[in-house]
Amino acid sequence: MDEPGEHKLILKKNGTSISYELRWYKDWASWNLISEDNFETILSGTATLPK
Repeated sequence: MDEPGEHKLILKKNGTSISYELRWYKDWASWNLISEDNFETILSGTATLPK
C-alpha cells in the first residue's frame, strides 16, 4: 500500500442488460480509511448481455 487510492468496478444485472460504474476513491475504502460514499465516478454505462 505505497500509494493511496482505489478503483472499484460496480456491476448490476438488469434482465438482459448490465450496468457498470467505475469509482475512484482517494484512499482505501475497502480498508475503511475513507467512506464508501466518498468517490468520483470515472466511467459508467449500460451494455446488452449476449443471449
